[in-house]
Amino acid sequence: MEQPAIPLISAATHVREDPALWRRNLSVEMWERARSLLQDDSPAAISACDPASLMVAMADSGVSEVLLYPTLARRFFAARDAQLQQSCFRLYNDWMIDYCRSQHGRLFGIAMLSAYDIEAAVGELERCRQAGLKGAEIWETPDPALPFSSDHYEPLWKAAQTLRFPISLHAIQPSHFTKRGGDGTHADAVGIGIAAISNTVYDLIFYGVMERFPDLNFVLVGQEIGWIPFFFQQLDYYYRRFSKQLTLPLTQAPSEYLRRQVYATFREDRVGIRQLVEHDAANFMWSSEFSEPSEDRGTRADPLAPLTPSQRAQVTHTNAMRLYRI
Repeated sequence: MEQPAIPLISAATHVREDPALWRRNLSVEMWERARSLLQDDSPAAISACDPASLMVAMADSGVSEVLLYPTLARRFFAARDAQLQQSCFRLYNDWMIDYCRSQHGRLFGIAMLSAYDIEAAVGELERCRQAGLKGAEIWETPDPALPFSSDHYEPLWKAAQTLRFPISLHAIQPSHFTKRGGDGTHADAVGIGIAAISNTVYDLIFYGVMERFPDLNFVLVGQEIGWIPFFFQQLDYYYRRFSKQLTLPLTQAPSEYLRRQVYATFREDRVGIRQLVEHDAANFMWSSEFSEPSEDRGTRADPLAPLTPSQRAQVTHTNAMRLYRI
């Protein structure tokens, strides 16, 4: 299948894992603990569990490469059983390694890491990088006993920096769905997601993680980007206002850490696109789920039209190529 002449890279596309992956490979006792977490009410990802169908969808959309995230495996972030979470993620990572190898150079997987046992997480990160995966996702909202303000994660941050392995923080992990509307829908998911990632980014900056590990990159996935300029504007304001009164492990304004170390993906964020017209686009990456028929896409306005050619190139391929060394 011929690759498009001008790269178009989706920085966050979800695959649909085979639901039997865990049933076939876990022990009977562990499967009994895992199965309740796989109750599935999410929309199907276009790729199903077949790489060939994803390649067809990519060709139909003109997409040259994709960074792949799970659909079902992310449910195991809700597990508070460290051994179960670690085992389920390792099975997913093995599956993803094989999935990407089937279409070498076009499909790039993101590993899933359990952060309860941090030395085990480092070992799995090293294994997945050696096997060709391009980054790792950890929980966006940690177990309360293991906050990002603690030194628990230091070995992981160090390994990810040394190996140039970006760490992804994905929106709306299962633990966020704590309230339901009267019709059974997750009515507060958006508010919880933005609050969760805002708190996490705050901790990673103001507790000095990005200061101590200046070459460590974080990727914010699935939260869109329109909120980011305002959020960092406010962080900078309060940093300037109170930094002389407080002892902070920072040597520069929060927005400088954003420019240096934080990336974010978006799909069709009109507010975010308008903001990019006036800001540097070096931290943002377009993504797609290929969920619409090609004839429908052809009749819609181009959401990236407001961007300059340089900005468009940044968000559609050059940023992802630089970050993931594609």
